Amino acid sequence: MTKLKFKKKICFVTSTRADYGLFSELLKKCNKIFNTKLIVTGTHLSKHHGYTIREIKKEGNKIFKTVSILKKNSDKEFDIVNSISNTITKFNKIFEKNKFDLIIVLGDRYEIFSVASAAKIRRIPMAHIHGGEVTSNAFDESFRHSITLMSQIHFVAAKKYFKRVMQLGKNPKNIYLVGSLGVSNIKNLKHESKKNLCEKFKIKFSKYNFFLIYHPETLEKNYGIKGFENLIKILKNFKDVSIFSTFSNSDTGYLKINKKLQKFQNEKRFYNFKSLNHKNYLSLLKNCDLILGNSSSGIIEAPSLGVPTVNIGNRQHGRIRSNSIIDCDYNVRNIRSSINEGLKLSKKIKNKKMKIINPYDFGNASDKIIKILKTNKTYENLKIKKFYDV
Repeated sequence: MTKLKFKKKICFVTSTRADYGLFSELLKKCNKIFNTKLIVTGTHLSKHHGYTIREIKKEGNKIFKTVSILKKNSDKEFDIVNSISNTITKFNKIFEKNKFDLIIVLGDRYEIFSVASAAKIRRIPMAHIHGGEVTSNAFDESFRHSITLMSQIHFVAAKKYFKRVMQLGKNPKNIYLVGSLGVSNIKNLKHESKKNLCEKFKIKFSKYNFFLIYHPETLEKNYGIKGFENLIKILKNFKDVSIFSTFSNSDTGYLKINKKLQKFQNEKRFYNFKSLNHKNYLSLLKNCDLILGNSSSGIIEAPSLGVPTVNIGNRQHGRIRSNSIIDCDYNVRNIRSSINEGLKLSKKIKNKKMKIINPYDFGNASDKIIKILKTNKTYENLKIKKFYDV
């Protein structure tokens, strides 16, 4: 595999705090090697979600373009479809005026699906991170697999996902098992101390500390809000506990969840943040006994921090799990017993009576990705149109 003789023009697209937090370290390294461009869109430009473009700027990353696609208080199906249309139109114009050798996208958001759709029509090669995963009770599953089909290079987070991308007809020569960026970032992150977190965010830790992240379950009849309401009902009865939370993603029905979080904020020792940057989020989570809700972070990153997860509902159904994940339905009694089980698990982990094995840990993912991007081999077969039969 020979090294490239010229700098590739690579475009990163970020639409949420989550995808940016995962690939921020990769982006910094790529900035030193390639001619990189960063396009910022989605909730980064939303005041409701914390206007997280400020965090990107604080880190010193130069922003090539900002693309506004979300309307205020828009969480209905009609609004999401409009956002998809709007995103395709605006990125089509960007791709008309700017030529990129490669576009790097991560995950399964409808915003990223829209970007990928425009790039595909424009015949721009794409590298997709975190393909092959399953979340069978969310629209994200369809978007993720669609992005995989439209992409040419695939950086997957687990062995099973490598095989699944092949099942989608992708050539194994262009699929790379690198592990999770989030997990490898944790290993290299210098976490904030408890004291610094308390001073910075004016918070107090208690005997028990929970992190709450809950997103709409977009294929569920009531978007999973019943499970969220039951969880809040239970948490109000817990004593000696501090609860930290961030706002929900901009999925269908997110406003109902966020309004309930704001109302719950009046409770003692409940701290809600519109958003947290990746370092602050991981540092705060590391000091918690449990993560509650239905976030992919509870499945992928939390095990590497030694924090058990109570995963509620089916939003993450199908993802590979470590031995620190406790799944439960929306039933009040089951949620309560799962939290109690999680606290026992947390105690075992802290006392080193249990070892967590994270199936997404394959070393330094960002270095593996860069090594592949630096070679000619990465770009040799991008125009192959044949469906690869397993």
